[in-house]
Amino acid sequence: MVIPAKEGVAQIEPNSNLAKQLKNAEKTEYPSIYASNGIWFDAVKSFAELRFAKPDNLEL
Repeated sequence: MVIPAKEGVAQIEPNSNLAKQLKNAEKTEYPSIYASNGIWFDAVKSFAELRFAKPDNLEL
């Protein structure tokens, strides 16, 4: 069975709520904020940046 899927990445402008959340958050909170807003590319990207910056931090 083949399930067709649409691929792609769309650039969006953050809404005021998202911008406010990010402004008031620590960088370690960025992945969950992006994910909870459905912005998966930035969620994964920000998580990867945290892991590369501190690879021994098991709390990430």
